[in-house]
Amino acid sequence: MRDKNYSELLQKARNYCSRSEKCPEDVRMLLSKYNDSNDEIAKIIAELQKDGFIDIERYVRAYVNDKIRFDKWGRIKISFALRQKNLPDDVVSRILNEIDKDEYLNNLRILIKNKTEQIKETDPYKLKHSVTRFCVSRGFEYDYISKILENRE
Repeated sequence: MRDKNYSELLQKARNYCSRSEKCPEDVRMLLSKYNDSNDEIAKIIAELQKDGFIDIERYVRAYVNDKIRFDKWGRIKISFALRQKNLPDDVVSRILNEIDKDEYLNNLRILIKNKTEQIKETDPYKLKHSVTRFCVSRGFEYDYISKILENRE
């Protein structure tokens, strides 16, 4: 399936981008299955951006929104995932700073409550350690975790 021509690849990329938000890296991975030419792939991505099929800021906003609302991820994990997609740090940082703090902390409170109920540990120190480790693995900041566990937030 290699060496499709430019117009076929462009149409395939447009269809791919019209189904959901995509970033340049997603499109690059799709097109690299069909074509080895990095120059041609770069031209297609540039055209998709010019036509509005790819918008990095719109993508980052949608990604952050989905990961917070549906997957209950923290800022650190979201940031790491976005940086793996080679997105600009300034855009990622700006949109992560726009996260609603109340919703963010409420997600963390719910995670802590649910995890605390799941763990069958009687030693409070071990329980706190286990819950903290879980929340850190979900990408939440240690300061917020400790404040909520200490009932200071």
